Amino acid sequence: VGLFACFLSLVSGLTLVCSQLQIAWGSGSTSSQWCRLEGRQITVMDISTVGGQVVLTTCGQHKLNACYRKNFRIHLSGTGHYRLDTSETLRLRARVINDEKMELLDDAGNALSGCLEASMGTLTLSLARTLLHTGRLIPTIFLAPILIAAGLGGFIACALYSPHSVVCELMAVAVFTSEIASSAWKRLHSQARNTPLKKLLNAYQEVLRKTNPAPQSCAKGPNRAL
Repeated sequence: VGLFACFLSLVSGLTLVCSQLQIAWGSGSTSSQWCRLEGRQITVMDISTVGGQVVLTTCGQHKLNACYRKNFRIHLSGTGHYRLDTSETLRLRARVINDEKMELLDDAGNALSGCLEASMGTLTLSLARTLLHTGRLIPTIFLAPILIAAGLGGFIACALYSPHSVVCELMAVAVFTSEIASSAWKRLHSQARNTPLKKLLNAYQEVLRKTNPAPQSCAKGPNRAL
């Protein structure tokens, strides 16, 4: 039981951390490749101006909270709007409204002016901000290290107290906890990818494949216009 509790604590802490991060790849101005860890991507379903507020709606629950702050810095990309895609010169912040909505603010924390609309894009935070602003009662940035340290400490104590029985128990517990971690990982990441717009586009692609399973190119001109 003690070994099981230690492993459950360890795996829970690691799952909390790993579920909030992703590996981002890109290329620099000199064609050099780069790789970095950053917070998980959150799919944007809609951005619209409602009552003077620019409200961002995510696809499913974003699982972010203010964590004792009124707002926090975010990174937006792929919205197709020059005032919404963040860069070195354009920085945005967000204020949580509910589990699926956030108000977009400028870098000073003031409401954005004008009518801003978009129906696509992704929202990300830095890894540290993601861990800080995730977690209901205790932020993940504090809870995960406690769980990992408790699991490792307990496992070392069990190994020193009864080294012969540790191996068999370790194998059984590892299989069980890996199944729990895998299920939790899939559940945490199942929401984010398919927005209603993407579902409609996929359905239309399927209709096109059925009506014209072997498309052929044709000469340019008005005959091939939609």
